[in-house]
Amino acid sequence: MDNPNLIDAIALIDEAIDDLRVREKVELDRQDKLSELQRDLTEQEQRQEQTAHDRTTALQAEVLELGRQKSALWSSRVPLVRNVKIGRDIKALKVRLEVEDNQRDDFDQLERVLLPHEKRREKIVKQRCAGLHAQILNLRRQETARQSNPTASVPDVGGSSLQCTYEELMSKVLSPIRVASPVRAGSDALLRSALASFSLDGPVFLHPAVVGDPLSAIRKLNLPLDGLLDEGRFDNLAASLLPAWVRAVGERSSITDTKSATALYGGADAVSSFRPVSLPWACNPELHVRSGVLHPGFNAEVKSIGSKHTWNELLTYVTMSMVDSLFTGTSLHRFYATPPVGYGLVCFPYCGYFVAVEWVGKLFATPFSQPFFLGSDQHKDALAALPDISYKEFVDLDSSKVEWDIRSSRKVSWATGPTELHTGQETLLCNQFVKVITCSAFDAFLQPAGFFRRLYRTYRTYRATWDEASDKGELHLVPEALVQANLWYGIFAVAVTMDFIVGREATSLQLQASSSADEQGVRAISKAVVWLARRGLIYYDLREPNIVVVADGSWRLVDYDDMVVVDPGTVTSVADMKQVLQDENARVPGVMAAFQGFPKLIQFIDDAFQDER
Repeated sequence: MDNPNLIDAIALIDEAIDDLRVREKVELDRQDKLSELQRDLTEQEQRQEQTAHDRTTALQAEVLELGRQKSALWSSRVPLVRNVKIGRDIKALKVRLEVEDNQRDDFDQLERVLLPHEKRREKIVKQRCAGLHAQILNLRRQETARQSNPTASVPDVGGSSLQCTYEELMSKVLSPIRVASPVRAGSDALLRSALASFSLDGPVFLHPAVVGDPLSAIRKLNLPLDGLLDEGRFDNLAASLLPAWVRAVGERSSITDTKSATALYGGADAVSSFRPVSLPWACNPELHVRSGVLHPGFNAEVKSIGSKHTWNELLTYVTMSMVDSLFTGTSLHRFYATPPVGYGLVCFPYCGYFVAVEWVGKLFATPFSQPFFLGSDQHKDALAALPDISYKEFVDLDSSKVEWDIRSSRKVSWATGPTELHTGQETLLCNQFVKVITCSAFDAFLQPAGFFRRLYRTYRTYRATWDEASDKGELHLVPEALVQANLWYGIFAVAVTMDFIVGREATSLQLQASSSADEQGVRAISKAVVWLARRGLIYYDLREPNIVVVADGSWRLVDYDDMVVVDPGTVTSVADMKQVLQDENARVPGVMAAFQGFPKLIQFIDDAFQDER
């Protein structure tokens, strides 16, 4: 996934094309209507016909150029680094064009022959419209040329042509994530698509618990009928049962007895995370409880029927509990080997169930148990079934000491050189390549939040193949071209790490096996692709940036983000791979093109399949 902005860049171009085509259809419809008239056109209709023709021609030219730009983007697979000035100039020209178009429309509405001075004015307006269209088209062509010959952008101040500091990333691309109080509706709520997903798709990494729901505990309260709808009557009951790793912080005497998150967790306004996050520490979590350090977070949301803030409040309180228990022990940016998890008890009058919250780039919230009545044995069983995960394996990243690639964005940032990672055992992982993918990456990819679900599954499967080889004592059989890679989980971001490979990017000529040495390298890559495919991982992004040629002449396959996971043993040929990728291409355009870019490489992959039979 060396081009993090690809999907978003394509979406922006498609959006622009769609807008132009809507306007084009208006003009084409006008032309069709005028052409159907069975008489000579009046002077007004002639003006309208000419306007429609001029606009259609200009709009079609811009659509065509945007199509070329889109093709260049697919071909290069490099993030489109837009020139800010070009974008600003296009926007300004379109504003001016709208003014001139409106004036031309005013002339077209006159149901009479234009007066001499009006004809002169109309001619000037037509010339200005044509000139503005030409300027816009010229700028579009400049954008296409930049995409066809992409280069790294250089920061306005500081840095170099290839790298930048974390401070520069902070000032230029890593805008802070702001979360408002959960009782305030608005765009800054935690439960928004950019940060979180609440769905019925099930958890990403946990396995749900299932329990029943008798009524005995509710009957013992002997409340009047209207009391069953009042959250104040069952607030304490919701707090009476807690997981073993969670402790109560004082007693809550009534529903008005509140405690802020700052008082409860000792939270600060700023949490140490790769992309800055500001959480609403002044809000009041439902339960006055606190999880043990390095254990899952826990809280609840008890509501009378009809509250519209329940899900957002629950998600916010559980998230702050997770931050407190998992991310407050270091000033560095922490990433865990296992996705951070928290649990929330959501209650409506006397009936509740648990929700699991998993942090895999975004927050994933999903129902985690069957409903139960509060205080029942089924409530206790569901509580006991909540997995207590001890988060002992993690890495801490000192982002300020990393030299980041200048092409890094708020979506993806990666190091240009070897990086050190701190571990929980006070040791260092040295010579590591680090790539950080934030929650902003691929917002429109396989919703809801499907990109991160897929990324988790891909790296879980990839790691399992290495673990299996290790358990069987067969690490020596793993193709040399493969590199162990791990996915780590932090606050609104994940990190990919692997050994830093010193070498250079393979060239297009080398991938065509133009020499005996290159053929040896291409066959090594082919062997690695087949080894993965037989184990259920279809590696398709076979382009130059993802293949590194080491100084000793050996080749390495890197960047394991873009693999399709299938059942092991179901893919035994290139034909099988193509069938899988054709299905994938319907969801992710460009997959087949990335796989079939070098026919000689595909032939060697087919040979490798044959050799293993």
